[in-house]
Amino acid sequence: MKGILTLLCIAAMVSSARAGSLAEYTNYVQYSISQTSEASGITYNWDTGTLFAVGDEGQSVDQYTLTGQYINSMILEYSVSPRELRAVDDAEGITYMGNGQFMIADERDQMGRMTTYQAGATRTLSDLAPTSYSFNPNGYPDQNFGIEGVAYDPIDGSIWAVKERDPLSIYKMAGPGGAVTEPISIRNISRIGFENFSDIYVMANSRAFDLDDPRRLNLLILSRDNNEIAEITREGVVVDRLDLSFLEGVSGTEGVTMDDLGNIYLASEVGGLHMLSASPVPEPSTYALLALGLLGVWAFFRRRKNRTA
Repeated sequence: MKGILTLLCIAAMVSSARAGSLAEYTNYVQYSISQTSEASGITYNWDTGTLFAVGDEGQSVDQYTLTGQYINSMILEYSVSPRELRAVDDAEGITYMGNGQFMIADERDQMGRMTTYQAGATRTLSDLAPTSYSFNPNGYPDQNFGIEGVAYDPIDGSIWAVKERDPLSIYKMAGPGGAVTEPISIRNISRIGFENFSDIYVMANSRAFDLDDPRRLNLLILSRDNNEIAEITREGVVVDRLDLSFLEGVSGTEGVTMDDLGNIYLASEVGGLHMLSASPVPEPSTYALLALGLLGVWAFFRRRKNRTA
């Protein structure tokens, strides 16, 4: 029975993650996602239970396990000239929309480029252009301070986006190709107190929040320059904050997402991937013990079967 007890105890530890207030997210582990150069966007795919990342120059979409192990990639055509002919000129964010669909934030032309993921495939601009939608309602010229992050909203099928700065903006598109509005006032945006916006996440995407939990309606805003996450209402009122200065070896944090257990994942240009939890994060040795526990269960029943044979 020792193997069974080991399995039950460790399984309880592994499943202890929960969604807490941002101030409780002080437990973390760091993973290397070296396949993604200058990681700038991260999203959780609830259908596969895996993470998908894009790098700053948009050469690929890369799939990882929740512990940062590389799985596979889909290539975004990059080595073409001029740069405007790349599949994605400057990838800064990514969001999963369900049914295998993703939207990638293309910063310089302020577009959201939709695609399905196919491991090993190559996507060209001609593949993505018919499913690209502009987040440029005010006609700002092409620049390197455009759309930094996008987030799917499962409540109404809309898509949120953040403009990095000049000016700081939060957009909402009424579904792919729909009208783009700015639902949060300039006054409330200024009260967030950020120098730049790096990414946005809609908390309703995580099953860690019950349908009647008011926090489910809130948004997470990440700022690279301030090294901080703010939780805001849909009107832009700040309800919580998390200072990320306690993270070691991290800079240029540009992507944020959350899994169905409430764990927060941060992608950074330097430092790879950080997983933050409101509960103690199991050490890698714990996972090894879990494997040993499973092995013990298998051996126990095998011995028992052999005795009764």
